[in-house]
Amino acid sequence: MNKKIILFSNENECCGCSACLNICPKNAITMEVDDFGFEFPKINYDLCVNCGLCNTVCDYQDLEELNSVKMAYAGANKDIDVVKKSASGGIFSAFAKNVLTRGGTVYGVSLENVDGILVPKHKRVIVISELDKLRGSKYVQSSVGITYKEVKNDLEQGIEVLFSGTPCQIAGLKKFLRKPYERLITVEIICHGVPSSKMFQDFIRELEVKCDIKINDFKFRDKSKGQGMMSNISYKNKNGNYENKIKNGKVISYFSLFLKSLIYRENCYTCPYAQEKRSADITIGDYWGFHEEHPSAEKTSELSNTNGVSCILVNTDKGIHFMNQCDNDLILMPSELSKIAKHNEQLSHPSRLDEKRDILINLYNRDGYEGIEKYYKENYKLDRLKQNIINLIPKKTRRISQKMLSVFRRN
Repeated sequence: MNKKIILFSNENECCGCSACLNICPKNAITMEVDDFGFEFPKINYDLCVNCGLCNTVCDYQDLEELNSVKMAYAGANKDIDVVKKSASGGIFSAFAKNVLTRGGTVYGVSLENVDGILVPKHKRVIVISELDKLRGSKYVQSSVGITYKEVKNDLEQGIEVLFSGTPCQIAGLKKFLRKPYERLITVEIICHGVPSSKMFQDFIRELEVKCDIKINDFKFRDKSKGQGMMSNISYKNKNGNYENKIKNGKVISYFSLFLKSLIYRENCYTCPYAQEKRSADITIGDYWGFHEEHPSAEKTSELSNTNGVSCILVNTDKGIHFMNQCDNDLILMPSELSKIAKHNEQLSHPSRLDEKRDILINLYNRDGYEGIEKYYKENYKLDRLKQNIINLIPKKTRRISQKMLSVFRRN
């Protein structure tokens, strides 16, 4: 009798990328939620034929060689309307537009409203009009589903593909494909870690009950009141009318605890991809500290923290070629990996595990999201007070203060 296939021994050995699900020829693997809301692959041994393909595509436990950064930039999309719709500089939108105009396909994360539930999932897009769904940050783990299979099908038909995701999702895709494809360009975000979609959905339900509304969309990063950590909650009120509420994300329990690295998957705290060497052709993220690292940029460049600036790491020759193709749509300023990494710790090491993480995860298992909300209100009163005071300070005054602080730090 053949020994049963084992995908992992401990939960910190799995990132939930779904490469094993996509490779299984018998559809014997499904993604199942554990007691804490996180998805893990589960094998139906009645269907499993012990081929072992699932083990061969697990990059997380058998890391392939990563790429050294070749070039680094600060950048933004030349289309200011696109920048305003994006979390930072709108770089992904320029990349996606470039591929779609040549008849290619783009894969990214969309927050889909499925029967009134917001589901973060990877989505295939073939027209520019659908790009809005993929823009913006989603601070929650997305479901890859069978998109790796769809990517392979596109590539086998000679279609150019842009795939974006977290570094582990990029690594999972590459291992699943099992060979390089010239017409595939991979773009990863600088990832801090991911909470579960179940916790996010329970947070939304808690918010709906508390405010007596029905939420139909949630944008983690909204710029309608300027650059920052403002969230946009779109909802139907009890009178049946649609409204939007802009709220400081730092006083929303889910968003605040995400920023504090307290509600991620267990493996995120030992992530092997959180380092200088990268998985994808191109890495993008917020360029935190841009004016601190490039103090003359405000006078010499079109880039501005007011609108949003992205950092871009180009990691492969293919990435360099692709950047050249997108050059007409981008404002770029050469930078350095060391400058970008100084303000993005995940380019050096994973998010640090705090003992409060286990407290919160166990609270969620026992009391649901209501327990998380109660803990947040009781333990982070000063944080919320601080943010509410900051909100009263005019944005112009805050920007001046931040610039003065940057000068002080340099000196």
